[in-house]
Amino acid sequence: MKLIGRMLFCIVTTAATALNRLTLKPEKIETGSGPSLHLGRCRLMRTPKTRINTKMKITLNTYQIADELKRDTNARWSYNGSLALAEYLEEYEASTGEEMELDTCAIRCDFSEYTTALECALEYDWSPEASILDDDDNLRDDDEVVAENEGLALAWIQDRTQVIEFTGGIIVSQF
Repeated sequence: MKLIGRMLFCIVTTAATALNRLTLKPEKIETGSGPSLHLGRCRLMRTPKTRINTKMKITLNTYQIADELKRDTNARWSYNGSLALAEYLEEYEASTGEEMELDTCAIRCDFSEYTTALECALEYDWSPEASILDDDDNLRDDDEVVAENEGLALAWIQDRTQVIEFTGGIIVSQF
């Protein structure tokens, strides 16, 4: 009786291994007053199929991308900034012909938003170049000097990296 039970167990085990979907649960059978038999009966149970890693893609429009970027609280994008960045990413995807995966963390690390080009340039240790004196050594208007420095700072940044201009500021690719 033990030999038959073991053979049955081996056959079932082989079948279960081949199917890779079955699990054996040996049961203990009481045989009255004598010793109990193990492996006398096996119960087959289905186990879950192995899941294959699959990816699902969702196509987002410009506003959905901007909303996802805005939702990243560590980046602190303005809405106009997130919209400009979303448009830039769509244009980049179209120009390269490669589908992009929206990774807000990577985008946050690759781009920064500034209210002015001057603010960005000063963060990178740029020195304002506009003189507060005109050609006749007369004091220039502060707004005029700031506007000139803003233009010079923007040109300095554009020489070094990608700049996305939008109403309310600029977004700069890290350099």
